[in-house]
Amino acid sequence: MRVIAGLAKGILLQAVEGHGTRPILDRVKESLFSIILPNLIDANIIDLFAGTAALGIEALSRGAKSCLFVDNSHKAVKTIKQNLEKTRLTDNAEIIEGNVFTISENKKFCEYRGKQLNTSDLDNNDVQLPEHLDDHQKSLIGPYTQEDLLKFNVVLVGAPYPIVEQPDTKESLLLLFKRFVDEQIIQPDGIIVLQHRKEDITVQKELYNIEVFDSRIYGITQITFLRPCPP
Repeated sequence: MRVIAGLAKGILLQAVEGHGTRPILDRVKESLFSIILPNLIDANIIDLFAGTAALGIEALSRGAKSCLFVDNSHKAVKTIKQNLEKTRLTDNAEIIEGNVFTISENKKFCEYRGKQLNTSDLDNNDVQLPEHLDDHQKSLIGPYTQEDLLKFNVVLVGAPYPIVEQPDTKESLLLLFKRFVDEQIIQPDGIIVLQHRKEDITVQKELYNIEVFDSRIYGITQITFLRPCPP
């Protein structure tokens, strides 16, 4: 497993200890990045279920401005740090060890995007932010506008195959994408890149505010490309 192109071309990446991750094949990665290359220059990337960080590191190597890596495995986070050091891309990266499905409620994630929160009395990375703020709660949030918040140009999703295949977890994943659109976490012209086992992915865009615009198959692996459809 190596970086294919760009600043870190040819550098071998460390695998996550154990068998909990599924490295992407070089030929699949090469094809994927040839498709999304126009979206990468100076882009902000988020790599969900990051594993070895191979996708996010490839994006940084090819010109992305920043990448946020998210994984709930301590072993994966350790490997991500090692691979960023090997490729000398640490300065362009941030890592969150946490639950992907609740990432938009994670205080570190909010701070990374630029939402100024007073979190002095909070110690849980997955704290639930209130949907309806009273006057006191509003006073705890520093001045910002939606335009000030960092928004992602590309969302890379290398979820374990069962998450995409099982109805309940697949629903959770689609609802996460919907939240990214509804809360403007992803740019209006941004893209979501989903790696999964070969399967016909259909999405009700009226329900989830996203649509499939491309799909490529490589053996048993499929890459599905989605984009926002704001209401």
